[in-house]
Amino acid sequence: GGLVLAAAATPAAGSDAADLDIITLSLSVSPPGPPRVGTRLDFEIRWQNRGPDRATGVRISFQGPGPHMEQVQVTSSVGSCSGGTCALGNVAAGASGSMHVHGTPTETGTFNVTATISSATADPQPNDNVRQLQRYVGPAQADLWLATPTVSINNGQPSSGEATAKVGDRLRFQIHFRNKGPDTAPGPGEVRVRVKA
Repeated sequence: GGLVLAAAATPAAGSDAADLDIITLSLSVSPPGPPRVGTRLDFEIRWQNRGPDRATGVRISFQGPGPHMEQVQVTSSVGSCSGGTCALGNVAAGASGSMHVHGTPTETGTFNVTATISSATADPQPNDNVRQLQRYVGPAQADLWLATPTVSINNGQPSSGEATAKVGDRLRFQIHFRNKGPDTAPGPGEVRVRVKA
């Protein structure tokens, strides 16, 4: 399973011709490592108009994995974006730019993400506009660490070994814990202490 991102140009009849091309398609993950639930994903789509003419009415539309990814943001170096569509306007021959799609996966498994670039100008080589990238999104990872508990009797020095107390003594337990990451451990959580009489 994995993340699938595709880009394609749609040709239209006309005297002009513009070869829209997806140069690179890359994915970066924050924090660095394999994609996991709760990590931040950044897809970068770099495109170019190889000419020979300008492309008119260029648009990039993005379809994400729906409820499987949240906090989705779509930005473009050219034009403006609304929802999952960026309107680039007219793109001169030789011009290039990029589109970024940010999001946080909420489930493991296969994500289907599609981006489509289109123009009102005929594309002589539409096949070179498609790129795909697949990645598997694994579960979140959190290394929970618990230090050896200590106990103090009647406000004395804490001890991590065996301690003998009398009826009526005041006991104070200290328990230190930490999430060593790399991901957040979702709550609710609990720490249980058992005292042997």
